[in-house]
Amino acid sequence: MTVATPVPTTAPITTTIPTTSANHSMTKAQVCEHLQLSPRALEMAVRRGAFPPPVRIGKRAYWSRKAVLAWHEALFLRQENWQPDA
Repeated sequence: MTVATPVPTTAPITTTIPTTSANHSMTKAQVCEHLQLSPRALEMAVRRGAFPPPVRIGKRAYWSRKAVLAWHEALFLRQENWQPDA
C-alpha cells in the first residue's frame, strides 16, 4: 500500500505589472473628461500641435497620463509664476 504525501499548497500566483498613476494610458474619452474638453476640441488641439499626439493601437488612440499631466502643468505655469507689477 502506498501512502500519498501531501503536496504543500501555495497561494495562487498573480502577475501584476507594477505601475504608477503617472504612466497609465488614457483613452480619448478619459482625456476629454479629465480636461473637460469635447472630443472635437481635443482633436483640434492635436492638429494644431497644441496638445501631444496620441499613440494609436489599432483604431484606438491613447495618451500617456504623464504626457497629459505635463501638458496641463505647462498650461498653467505662466499663471502660477505671475507676479503683480511693482
